[in-house]
Amino acid sequence: MPDNKGSEKSPVKTTIDGYDCDLELHRLSRREKSDFLEYQDSQGRFADFHCLRHTFITNLARANVSPKTAQSLARHSDIRLTMDIYTHVEQEEQATAIRGLPSLV
Repeated sequence: MPDNKGSEKSPVKTTIDGYDCDLELHRLSRREKSDFLEYQDSQGRFADFHCLRHTFITNLARANVSPKTAQSLARHSDIRLTMDIYTHVEQEEQATAIRGLPSLV
Protein backbone atom coordinates (compact mmCIF):
# COMPACT_ATOMS: atom_id res chain seq x y z
CA MET A 1 0.00 0.00 0.00
CA PRO A 2 1.42 3.44 -0.92
CA ASP A 3 2.73 5.73 1.77
CA ASN A 4 0.64 8.92 1.74
CA LYS A 5 2.51 10.77 4.51
CA GLY A 6 3.14 13.92 2.49
CA SER A 7 5.53 12.28 0.07
CA GLU A 8 5.14 13.24 -3.57
CA LYS A 9 4.16 10.37 -5.83
CA SER A 10 6.02 10.06 -9.09
CA PRO A 11 3.75 9.65 -12.13
CA VAL A 12 3.04 6.04 -12.97
CA LYS A 13 2.44 5.29 -16.62
CA THR A 14 1.17 2.08 -18.10
CA THR A 15 -0.20 0.82 -21.40
CA ILE A 16 -3.46 -1.09 -21.56
CA ASP A 17 -4.57 -2.52 -24.89
CA GLY A 18 -2.13 -0.18 -26.63
CA TYR A 19 -3.34 2.99 -24.88
CA ASP A 20 -1.04 4.99 -22.66
CA CYS A 21 -2.61 5.73 -19.30
CA ASP A 22 -1.18 8.13 -16.76
CA LEU A 23 -2.42 6.51 -13.58
CA GLU A 24 -2.02 9.66 -11.51
CA LEU A 25 -3.95 11.74 -14.07
CA HIS A 26 -6.96 9.46 -13.77
CA ARG A 27 -7.15 9.41 -10.00
CA LEU A 28 -9.95 11.40 -8.45
CA SER A 29 -9.58 12.87 -4.98
CA ARG A 30 -11.85 10.30 -3.34
CA ARG A 31 -9.98 7.49 -5.12
CA GLU A 32 -6.69 8.96 -3.96
CA LYS A 33 -7.73 8.24 -0.38
CA SER A 34 -8.50 4.59 -1.10
CA ASP A 35 -6.50 1.72 -2.51
CA PHE A 36 -9.69 -0.20 -3.39
CA LEU A 37 -9.11 -0.02 -7.16
CA GLU A 38 -5.34 0.01 -7.01
CA TYR A 39 -3.52 -3.18 -7.90
CA GLN A 40 0.19 -3.87 -7.79
CA ASP A 41 1.65 -7.16 -8.94
CA SER A 42 4.72 -8.94 -7.58
CA GLN A 43 6.95 -7.07 -10.05
CA GLY A 44 5.73 -3.68 -8.84
CA ARG A 45 3.64 -2.94 -11.92
CA PHE A 46 0.38 -1.09 -11.40
CA ALA A 47 -2.93 -1.51 -13.20
CA ASP A 48 -5.58 1.15 -12.90
CA PHE A 49 -8.92 -0.38 -13.78
CA HIS A 50 -10.13 3.09 -14.75
CA CYS A 51 -7.98 2.81 -17.88
CA LEU A 52 -10.18 -0.06 -18.99
CA ARG A 53 -12.95 2.51 -19.51
CA HIS A 54 -10.88 3.91 -22.39
CA THR A 55 -10.65 0.46 -23.97
CA PHE A 56 -14.35 -0.26 -23.43
CA ILE A 57 -15.55 3.01 -24.95
CA THR A 58 -13.06 2.85 -27.83
CA ASN A 59 -14.24 -0.69 -28.61
CA LEU A 60 -17.84 0.56 -28.62
CA ALA A 61 -16.86 3.13 -31.26
CA ARG A 62 -15.08 0.46 -33.32
CA ALA A 63 -18.26 -1.63 -33.16
CA ASN A 64 -20.15 1.31 -34.69
CA VAL A 65 -22.18 1.89 -31.52
CA SER A 66 -23.72 5.36 -31.66
CA PRO A 67 -21.92 8.04 -29.64
CA LYS A 68 -25.09 8.67 -27.62
CA THR A 69 -25.28 4.99 -26.64
CA ALA A 70 -21.59 4.99 -25.69
CA GLN A 71 -22.18 8.12 -23.59
CA SER A 72 -25.07 6.40 -21.83
CA LEU A 73 -23.09 3.19 -21.20
CA ALA A 74 -20.18 5.22 -19.82
CA ARG A 75 -22.62 7.16 -17.63
CA HIS A 76 -21.18 10.46 -18.82
CA SER A 77 -23.27 13.61 -18.58
CA ASP A 78 -21.40 15.27 -21.46
CA ILE A 79 -20.89 13.68 -24.89
CA ARG A 80 -17.64 15.64 -25.27
CA LEU A 81 -16.10 13.67 -22.39
CA THR A 82 -17.03 10.40 -24.08
CA MET A 83 -15.83 11.40 -27.53
CA ASP A 84 -12.82 13.62 -26.79
CA ILE A 85 -11.26 11.83 -23.82
CA TYR A 86 -12.39 8.20 -23.80
CA THR A 87 -12.69 7.38 -27.52
CA HIS A 88 -9.34 6.78 -29.23
CA VAL A 89 -8.82 6.62 -32.99
CA GLU A 90 -5.77 4.84 -34.34
CA GLN A 91 -3.86 6.01 -37.42
CA GLU A 92 -4.79 2.82 -39.28
CA GLU A 93 -8.48 3.51 -38.67
CA GLN A 94 -8.04 6.98 -40.14
CA ALA A 95 -6.22 5.55 -43.17
CA THR A 96 -9.01 2.99 -43.72
CA ALA A 97 -11.60 5.78 -43.60
CA ILE A 98 -9.66 7.77 -46.23
CA ARG A 99 -9.29 4.68 -48.47
CA GLY A 100 -13.06 4.24 -48.27
CA LEU A 101 -13.72 7.60 -49.97
CA PRO A 102 -14.81 7.50 -53.60
CA SER A 103 -12.14 8.10 -56.21
CA LEU A 104 -12.03 11.59 -57.77
CA VAL A 105 -10.52 10.30 -60.99
